[in-house]
Amino acid sequence: GLAKGFLRFPPAKQFRVSSNFNPRRLNPVTGRVAPHRGVEFAMPQGTPVLAVGDGEVVVAKRSGAAGYYVAVRHGRTYTTRYMHLRKLLVKPGQKVKRGDRIAISGNTGRSTGPHLHYEVWINQQAVNPLTAKLPRTEGLTGKDRTDYLAQVKEVIPQLSLN
Repeated sequence: GLAKGFLRFPPAKQFRVSSNFNPRRLNPVTGRVAPHRGVEFAMPQGTPVLAVGDGEVVVAKRSGAAGYYVAVRHGRTYTTRYMHLRKLLVKPGQKVKRGDRIAISGNTGRSTGPHLHYEVWINQQAVNPLTAKLPRTEGLTGKDRTDYLAQVKEVIPQLSLN
C-alpha cells in the first residue's frame, strides 16, 4: 500500500525544472495555449526514472507526443505518469515499489530536448507535482512508533483546536 508514502521526485537526485505545471501554457512546439498537466525536469538521457510510490503499472508503451510513457496507479486515489522516456523497464500489470527503476529518461515523442515530463493525478485530476499533498509518512515501527504515539498523546491536549 501507500504506508511508505511517496518520493517527491522520480529521479534519485534533483534536476532543474525546465517547464512548470500550468493550466494555460503556451506550448513551445505547437504555439498553442494548452494545459501543461505536469512538470518537466531537464536531465541527461539515460537517467534512471524511479517509481515515486508503491503501485501497479497501468501503461507502458510508445504513445505519440508522449513518446515512451509509463503510468503507475497507487491505490484508488493516485496515478503518476512519466513521459519522453528512452527505455521502458516495466510492463502493464507489473507491481512496483517506491524507488524501483521503471524507465530510463530520454527525448522521445514531441520534445524540445532531453527531459522527463512527470504528472501526478489525484482522483482523476491533474495536480502540480511540486506542491501536491502526497502521502509522505515513512511508517514508524516498533519502539519508534510507540515513542511517537506517546509524544502525540502528550501534545494533543495542549493544542488549541477551536
